[in-house]
Amino acid sequence: MGVIKPIEEIKAKGKKQDSEQGEAGRYDKYEYNVNGPEEMAVVYLSAETSLPRIWLSVVKTGDKEASLLRVQYRDLKANVDIPDDMFKLPPDVTFSEEPKSRRP
Repeated sequence: MGVIKPIEEIKAKGKKQDSEQGEAGRYDKYEYNVNGPEEMAVVYLSAETSLPRIWLSVVKTGDKEASLLRVQYRDLKANVDIPDDMFKLPPDVTFSEEPKSRRP
């Protein structure tokens, strides 16, 4: 599923709690009760790029038990510049026009 759709969901349905200034910039803390109180997430998203720094997911597994998954992201980049030469085709690549189909 990638990371874009979950970020969109956290920003749309999560509740922004506060912001923290870190070494890499400011991060907004979101709490998202997916199926609260059985499932919830706490996510720190970059205020500049919306990329996650820390993602905590908690799932209730019993009456008094829960499972915690903590993911810490490093060196994520958004809107990375793509060098112009990535768009150049090799000299031996050619295009030909396909004949138009005829409809009866």
